[in-house]
This record gives sequence, C-alpha cells and structure tokens, in this order.
Amino acid sequence: MSACTANARQVAFPVPAPEGDSGSSLASAPTGTDSTVRPSFEEVMGLLHPSRLQRKVVRGRLLAPDRERWDGFQIFIRSAWRTDSGSLSSAGEFAVGLSDVTADSVDLIVRSTSRVPAYHSVRIGTEARDPEFNAAILLVPTLWTITTGNYAGIAIRISARAPIVRGADHSRFARFHRANGSARWKSVGWRPADIPLALVFARDSMGPAIAPADSAAFWRSVRLLEADLGAKFFHPAMSYEVIENDAKVIVRIDPELHANGVTSVGWGPRANLQGVEMAFRSVRHLHDRAIVMHELLHTLGFGHTSAWNSLMRASTRRAARATPEDVAYVQMLLSLRQIEVTSGALHGLIAATASQQEP
Repeated sequence: MSACTANARQVAFPVPAPEGDSGSSLASAPTGTDSTVRPSFEEVMGLLHPSRLQRKVVRGRLLAPDRERWDGFQIFIRSAWRTDSGSLSSAGEFAVGLSDVTADSVDLIVRSTSRVPAYHSVRIGTEARDPEFNAAILLVPTLWTITTGNYAGIAIRISARAPIVRGADHSRFARFHRANGSARWKSVGWRPADIPLALVFARDSMGPAIAPADSAAFWRSVRLLEADLGAKFFHPAMSYEVIENDAKVIVRIDPELHANGVTSVGWGPRANLQGVEMAFRSVRHLHDRAIVMHELLHTLGFGHTSAWNSLMRASTRRAARATPEDVAYVQMLLSLRQIEVTSGALHGLIAATASQQEP
C-alpha cells in the first residue's frame, strides 16, 4: 500500500503459501530463518484510520447570466473507478462526496436534464488531492436574445465551439490567456470599469494629418457600431488627457502597413487589455465603415471568425457591418466576462467544448 512508504522501516504483510498439488509448478520456498518484519496490530489499524481514508468532497456553484433557478441540472464527479452524482440547491450550489477515496484527479460534469437545455453542458478536469475543492463554474447559454441596440429582440442560437474554433488565419473570435501551464484560462478583455475607452488620434503619424472631415467620418462608424451593439464603448479624448492611462485606444495613419487596417492588442497576466493601437494605411480608410468597425471590434478584444456571417471575417468577404450573430456573441461574451471577473468563476466556453468531445 502506498501509505506504507512514509514509514521509516519497511513493513511487509505475510503472504500465505498457496496450497498446490503434486502436479503444480510452484517452487518451494527456501528453508531458513524468516526475515519478514510483520506489522504490529497498531500499525495495521493506523493504515485504516479515517484520516487516511478521508472522503473527499467536491464543492462549487453554478453561475450564468439572468439565472435565478437551478432545477433541471445534474452534477457528476467522475474518477478513474467511480462516478458520483449530486444535486443543486436553489442558489446553484453543490457538494458531492467522492466514493473513490484514492482519486487524485476527477472530471466535474454539469448536464441539463431539460429536453431543450438553456445552457451547454460542461466538463472540467481538476485535481482531487485536497480534501475539498471549490469551483465556481460559468455556464454558456444555448440561446441569446439580443437585449439592446438595433437588433434588440432577435434570438441567436449559440454554439460553444464557434467562438473558439480557429479560422484560416489561426485566429479565434473569443480570446483566452493563462499565465502559465498550470493556471486557469481567463477570457481576454477590458475591465468593466475601463468602458467607455478613451480614443485618441495620434499627432505623430507618418502619413497625412487627420482632418476634421476624416475624424467625423470615423466617429460616424464608431457610433453606428455602438448602436448595433447597444452600448457606448468609446469616447473622444486628447493625448495629454490619457498619457498614463492604459485604458485607451490610439488611432494613427501608417502608409507602410501591409493591410488597410491593423489593430495591435496586448494584455497582462490577468488577461486585461491595455495599450491598444489601431492603424490605417490611409486617411481614406477612416471613411470606410466596414474597415473601421472591423478594427473597433478588435480593440474590444475579439478576433476573426468564419463560423458565421460576420463583420470579423479575415477576408474581404466580410459583412458590411455587425451582423445579429456578431452582436449576440459580443453581448454574451462581454456579459460572461463581467461575471468571470467579479466572481472568479471558471469560464464555460472551453469546458463546454470539452463536454461535447466526450465519448
């Protein structure tokens, strides 16, 4: 037993000799002094002490946008040898005792029992070495009804895989980051307190100066995107007002660009965006609504996608403006990230994709 390895001296349990007949091929034990150290009664009972066989408990709670009741869900904890189940409280909390006391790692599975589930099932692998494990799990809805903006009232079917599948350019619409190999994945985005973002036109651009007409055309595209998304995300500012502010977007003209528009984003170890720069090859591209809105969505933390008809396609076949699918996924992901940041919950997109890959 592995618990014996902590003892200073080697302890071996006596093994009775098998009873073989004359035709067996068992070798006879050599004669001589028996050097086996037999454990005392106290040592044997120590191995069976409840502290060594303590039943581990996996605790947690479910979180989701606009969810108040949690009936209709099942919780499973699967180890290599056993599967245990539990129920949810009205507040979405659960506690499942593991019948496999030897388990070092388990899969936590959440499934809906509804015929038409409101949220995607999730599967999360976790260590079970600690006597208790606490998890807050953020579920992803299967249907999102756009609440505000030009597409308010439209319901969009949500795929858990679509926002994180890599497109032809290896980009993902929803971006995730973890500080190291053992850290939790966190969704990339701005802190809720940073919105609306200060948007600044750089005055050191290598190209021609941005004229008032260019600025006005640019801001018309900004306001149209905000009207589609149903929220204000940007406000105009001067460079001297935001010198030490990380929550800003700098817009510049760069004739050396290889594309009509390029947005450079960066984030810290907590996956919070900071210091975003948006560049256009010419001032005339400030008048191109599709290019401007495409780059603005990059500044909000979203990548390319070809999973639906989208403004965020990497090719020139992109939509002319944000589509209802774009708006639904943006609203949903921003809502989920706000819950994730304030509660520390595990984001459900990756976990939901893992659940879909179950045999």
